Amino acid sequence: MSTTSDSTATTLFTGGASQVGVAIAKLLVAEGRKVLFGSRSGRVPDGFSSVKFDWDDPSTFENPFKVDGYDIQSVYLLPPPLKVYSADEVFAFIDIAIARGVKKFVLITGTSVEMSDADRVGSNLALDRHRCSMAKVHKYLDSKGVEYCVLRPTWFMENFVVNHGQNIRNRDQFTSSVPKGKIPLVSAEDVARAGFEAFTSDKKHITERIVIGPEFMTYDEAAEILSDVVGRTITHQAIPGETLETLYKQFGMPPEFAAFMVALEKASDEGMDLKLVKRLENENKTENLYVGKIRLRDWAEKNKGAWIKVSA
Repeated sequence: MSTTSDSTATTLFTGGASQVGVAIAKLLVAEGRKVLFGSRSGRVPDGFSSVKFDWDDPSTFENPFKVDGYDIQSVYLLPPPLKVYSADEVFAFIDIAIARGVKKFVLITGTSVEMSDADRVGSNLALDRHRCSMAKVHKYLDSKGVEYCVLRPTWFMENFVVNHGQNIRNRDQFTSSVPKGKIPLVSAEDVARAGFEAFTSDKKHITERIVIGPEFMTYDEAAEILSDVVGRTITHQAIPGETLETLYKQFGMPPEFAAFMVALEKASDEGMDLKLVKRLENENKTENLYVGKIRLRDWAEKNKGAWIKVSA
């Protein structure tokens, strides 16, 4: 692993205090490295510094490079969430960062996003438009001749708390449109460790890592594990994609992003992640595969307090 002797050398985290971003930052700080968060709201965990940064306001893109005592050498790129975005704003920031001396970028996308998707618009418009935007950022980094790594994680275990927690607590169930697909659920902690390696490794030839958990399972199998952990029966309800899309929009998710999420679930039900892993194995590219260590049962034991029923 590489080290730094410059006391001001800093990693900038865009997109605010995301769960993975904060976890990577803590690992970097533990190694004696400086971090700075770019945040629209200014809300970051205690002990961290932040600067105004808003993907929707390009006038803020220079702000991180004006903060005394922080020499931005590397950047964690988390593009605008919950929308099918234009990549232009991300391109503009990358250009500024490179001009300001940034030497390494770590971009987070997902297992569904190949760099070759940058020029693709196929039959599934919702999925392809979002993938295309993320892939364009990947392709742009590749074209700039800078050191970079793209993290491509699968579905997070944390969705059982963030997205499904209330239904599990109140109704002992969670829903998806993935009735049979096997998914290698991954923890945010494992994704963060892959990100930490991306920032600190000297293996410049590894420009992307597919990040998965250590076991493939269906959501029905995941429900059985959650049932064992919490001591009551938790069920998985598979519903049509159209119904789930309506629910997402009722919860306030932007329509285009809701369509993207449902399209992504359909791809997962058709074995997207398993096909990707097999392809890497067949092409002798397993160095691009990062398999986390945390199993769903162990993660659930640690987080089971999130599903305790609240008495009326």
